[in-house]
Amino acid sequence: MSYVSRSLMPGETVVEQVHLHWIIFFKSIAILFVAIALFLYGHAPHDPSLEKLLKVIAGIFLVAAILSGIINLIEYWTTEIAVTNRRVILKKGLIWRKSKEIILPQVESILVDQDIPGRILGYSSIQVVGSGGTIERFHFIANPMAFRDAVHAEIMRVQFR
Repeated sequence: MSYVSRSLMPGETVVEQVHLHWIIFFKSIAILFVAIALFLYGHAPHDPSLEKLLKVIAGIFLVAAILSGIINLIEYWTTEIAVTNRRVILKKGLIWRKSKEIILPQVESILVDQDIPGRILGYSSIQVVGSGGTIERFHFIANPMAFRDAVHAEIMRVQFR
C-alpha cells in the first residue's frame, strides 16, 4: 500500500497522481553503454596488457551502472506526488523519508521548470510553494502540466464552493 493511500483522510480522494519520468535512468544507461563499449573494444587485437586494463575499466563502469540503476529504481519506486480533493502530498525516500502535505488553500503557487528536452520527452521539475514560503522541489516529474492543472482546479473548487 502506498504512502498516499495510507495517509488519506475519510472522504478524501486522489484527484491526480504523477510519478518520476523514465529519464532518471538515462545516466545509468549511458554508463552501461560505456561499459559495453569498453568491453567490446578490449576484445579487439591490442597489446594484452591494454586488453586487461580495458576489461577492468569496463567492469568498474558496469558496477557503477548497476549501482546507479538500483539507486534510481529505489528513487522511482519511493517517490509519490499526488493531489487530493483536500491537499497536495509529496513524499520521497525509502529509509530516510521526507514528506510534505500542504492543504490546498495554503498552496501559493506551482512552478513548472521545463527545458527543451523536458518539453520533447514530457518531464520537468516542479516546485510547490506553500504559505509561509515553504518550498518543495521535485525533479524529472512525468506529466507535470497535468499535476499543475489538477492543483489549480482543486484550489478553485475548494475556494469557490
